[in-house]
Amino acid sequence: MLSHTSSACCAARHLAWAPNDYSIVYTITARVNGHLLDARQVYARYGDPQRGFWEDPPAQLMHELRAVEVTYGARDHTVLTLRYSLNGHPWTVWTYTHV
Repeated sequence: MLSHTSSACCAARHLAWAPNDYSIVYTITARVNGHLLDARQVYARYGDPQRGFWEDPPAQLMHELRAVEVTYGARDHTVLTLRYSLNGHPWTVWTYTHV
């Protein structure tokens, strides 16, 4: 176990490493300007496979997908859907629409 000591006001110790708590299975569906993207196009646009496994919080994946739309896809009409299961729980659907 690693620890950290702070000399700012007093000695403080906290855990600096922990097992990963996120196991996410996901599917990305994107319709851009009326065209449904295939797996190759999803990967080219977002840099992530259309179906995959993610080991960070789902909010991080949502942030990355939304960032692509806000910057590179700002002129596109996009409906983006992320379907995911966190740690084997029931599926959750997140949708981002940019029109």
